[in-house]
Amino acid sequence: MLRILEVSIENIGPISNLSLKVDSTFNMICGKNGVGKTTILDFIGQFFSHNLLLKRSANVESGSGTLKYDQDGVQRIIKIDNRSFDAGQSDFSISGQNSIGSNSFINIKLLRDIPYKKLKHLEGEAHYDQSAFAHRVYTGIVPGEIKSWFIRSSLFSALNEGLGEYQKRNLELAKSCFSKLDDSITFYTVKPTYEIFLNSPKGVIYFEYLSAGFKSTLAILLGIIKEIEGRSQSKPIYAGDFEGVIMIDELDLHLHPTWQAKIYTVLKEVFPRTQFFCTTHSPHMVQAAKSQEIIALTADRDGQVRLNPLLNQKWGCQGWTVEEILEDVMGLKDTRADIYADTLLAFNNAMEQERYEAALNAFKLLEEMLHPNNVLRKLLEIQLAGLTPEND
Repeated sequence: MLRILEVSIENIGPISNLSLKVDSTFNMICGKNGVGKTTILDFIGQFFSHNLLLKRSANVESGSGTLKYDQDGVQRIIKIDNRSFDAGQSDFSISGQNSIGSNSFINIKLLRDIPYKKLKHLEGEAHYDQSAFAHRVYTGIVPGEIKSWFIRSSLFSALNEGLGEYQKRNLELAKSCFSKLDDSITFYTVKPTYEIFLNSPKGVIYFEYLSAGFKSTLAILLGIIKEIEGRSQSKPIYAGDFEGVIMIDELDLHLHPTWQAKIYTVLKEVFPRTQFFCTTHSPHMVQAAKSQEIIALTADRDGQVRLNPLLNQKWGCQGWTVEEILEDVMGLKDTRADIYADTLLAFNNAMEQERYEAALNAFKLLEEMLHPNNVLRKLLEIQLAGLTPEND
C-alpha cells in the first residue's frame, strides 16, 4: 500500500510556500492557469521517478520540499535539502529517492489518444523491473499499448489456463468499463483479426469508431487496469484492489461536460482503494467533489499561492453554480462574451441618461442574445417600460 499524507513545497515553480494535508482517496487540484496545479503533481511524482525535473522559482537561489507518505504501514518523510541546489541552474532532480515504491505509482499524462492501428500480430506481455517502473512514472502510461493488451487477454481467456485468476477478473473489469459512461455502449467481442467490436445504438461498431472523448476515458480506465496488471506480475492482484497512487493531469481533457463529473465518480467506483491526484479546469468536477477532496489554489496580489479561502469547509462547491466556480475558483473574470457585456453596459448607460432610442436598440440586441428563458429578459423589459420616447 502507498499513500501520500502531506506535501510541503517552497520556491518551486510559482509556489513560494505551500503545505497540504491531502485526502486519502481523491485530490482534485484546481485554480486559474499558472497557479501551480501541475507543479504539485510533478513534485509528488519526482519522488518516485528517476527522470522528472522541477523548476525552482524565479529570482531565488534554491527550492525545497518535503513529502510525507505511508508505505505498507510505515510512515516516511523525504526532504529535499536546500544545499543540494545549484543557484546557477534552473532545474534540479532528486533522482527517484523512493523509486522502490514506483510500482505502486501510476502517472497519466495528456496523451490519451488511441488511434486506429492494424495489428498483424500480438505483442508479448512486457516485463518491467523496478527501474522501468520509475521510468514509466516519468513517461506516463502509453495508450498505444492498450489495444494489444486487451485483445491478447481476451483471446487467451478462451484457452485453458490461458490467463490467471486475477487476469480474468481484470479482463472482466476492463470489459465493464466500456459501459461506465454510457450504458448504451457494451463490449461485444474480439475477433481473430485482432479487432475490438462494441454494441452501440447504431449496431456493432469498431472500438475506434467511438468519439475522442469516449476513447480518452477508456485510455484512462483500461490503461490503469493494464498498468496495475503489469506492475503486479510477481504478486498478481485484482485491479479494483489496487492500493497505490494514480496521478492524472487535466482529467477533464477531451470530455463533454456531461461526462466530466461522471468520470470522477467512475474512477472512485472502479478503483475504490486507490489514492488519486488530478488537476482539472472543469467546474462540473469541482461541483461534484467532496469538500475534503478539493485543493483549490489561488494567488494573492503579490503572487503568493495559497488555498482558496472561499470554499465551504463542509460542502465544498456542491451548492455553487458553474459560473461561480468559473469566476471564484478558476479565476475567470467574466463568463459572458465581451459583446454581451458591452451591450448590457450600453443599455444601462442609456437608461441612466434617459436616452430611449439608445436603450431600445440595446434591448433588442440583448433579446437576441439571451437564452429564451432568461429572467433578465423580463427585467430589462420592465426597466425599458419606465422610459418613454418623450424622455429621449
